[in-house]
Amino acid sequence: RLIPAGQEKWLLDLVLIGTICDNMLLLGENRTLGYYGMKVLDKTRRAGLRELMARARVKNLTSESIGFQIGPRLNAAGRLQTADLALNLLRTESAVDAATLAAQLEELNVRRKKEQQAATKEISERGVSSEPVIIETGKWHEGILGIVAGRLVEEYHRPSFVLAEVENNIFKGSGRSFGDFSLAAALNYAKDAIISGGGHAGAAGVRVDGKQLYAFREKINEYYRSLHLSDQSKYLKQHADLDVYSLADLSLDFLAELKLLEPFGAGNEEPIFKLKNVQIDNVARMGADRNHLRLDLRDKTGKYLKLVAFYAPEKWLNLDPTDPMARIEPLITLTENDFNGVKSVEARLLDLTLLEDG
Repeated sequence: RLIPAGQEKWLLDLVLIGTICDNMLLLGENRTLGYYGMKVLDKTRRAGLRELMARARVKNLTSESIGFQIGPRLNAAGRLQTADLALNLLRTESAVDAATLAAQLEELNVRRKKEQQAATKEISERGVSSEPVIIETGKWHEGILGIVAGRLVEEYHRPSFVLAEVENNIFKGSGRSFGDFSLAAALNYAKDAIISGGGHAGAAGVRVDGKQLYAFREKINEYYRSLHLSDQSKYLKQHADLDVYSLADLSLDFLAELKLLEPFGAGNEEPIFKLKNVQIDNVARMGADRNHLRLDLRDKTGKYLKLVAFYAPEKWLNLDPTDPMARIEPLITLTENDFNGVKSVEARLLDLTLLEDG
């Protein structure tokens, strides 16, 4: 057996991945299990996980690499094919099987990203309605519907449902919400317009007869309006834990101290920093669809920092470093880049404020 009796601590790699990817609270027992889970995952005995992390190019094990590199590859199996692929990867003791399964998961994850991006682009190009709850339908794979709904929430700051036809005129969908609007309560209000549905305040699933799609859309939005909600975007705003006036303070030594607080997640949020007194040195689009952003900044001493934002808003992508009015205060989290053994501090751009001249 992979884990001998008395060595159950080696199961903590799976405990950690599940805790991070399911957004569980990292408090109390979960915090302890997560802390030691980081140590176990770093030395995992699972051939499949080692191969998966190698293919995902995980050099620095962090909550971010678990949530955005390891988790999506494991989940891609169940989203697009069968979860047995991920299960077999986690259970195998064969290096050959591990390599084969990890390659399959990598391919599925690439496909998942392409389908997700295509669906999001299609919705953006045709335009969303002005109703308080976005409800979109299309010919998409049911495994990506929840991810796309989450993207719509991020982009439009409104609760969203995304549905696709899975049988003859039967639609299946996923919803994502935030703030004071509960999807579970909304589905209960719209129960006469759906076949089935359930979940919790922030995420839910639903099945709707195609003949009832209009009624479903009307009921969901009627319920939202009945709540008379205001200023819901505040729940999506990021807030800085510390203002940084010199980029020299963001050193590798400081990053090493931050790592002592890992794993980050719900209940133990990753520190967010606001950069002050910085200027834009360069703006570049990245990715096949040119929708990722690289933003190079410098402070008054000439110290440099590279920021990256995935699926960046168009207004960020169009920043002009030659414009003297393009003064910004970014909100960031820190990451460690390891290129050919040379380590440096980089950052993820979460949000930015455009400052007026003077």
